[in-house]
Amino acid sequence: MENFRQEGEVLTLTAPGGGVVSGTLYKVGSLIVCALITADAAALFTALVAGVITAAKTAGETWSEGEPLYYVAGTKALTTTAGANTLCGVAVAAAASADTTGPARLDGVVR
Repeated sequence: MENFRQEGEVLTLTAPGGGVVSGTLYKVGSLIVCALITADAAALFTALVAGVITAAKTAGETWSEGEPLYYVAGTKALTTTAGANTLCGVAVAAAASADTTGPARLDGVVR
C-alpha cells in the first residue's frame, strides 16, 4: 500500500510550550498522549497515543476496572471526574485512594 505512513499507537509530534518529560501525559491538539522521551518546546518527540500505561492519578480517588478516565490539564494526571476534563481512556485495573499512579489504557481518540 503506497499511502501507508506508520502504525498509529506511537506518533512523532511537536512538543508544546514548556517541553515534555518522558512518562508524563500531555494534551497536543485534541490528543492526550504520554511522552516517551524528554524534549524541549517545539522539538520533535515520540508519544504513545493508544496503549496501556501507568499514569499519574488524582490524589484520593479510587479507580475501578473499566471506569472512564479523564485528563486534568493543570496536574497532567488522570481522574474519574468528567467536568471540564478530557476523556482519554479507561482504568484497566483497580487503584486505591492512596495510590499515586494507576493502570490506564489511552484510547487514542481525538476529543
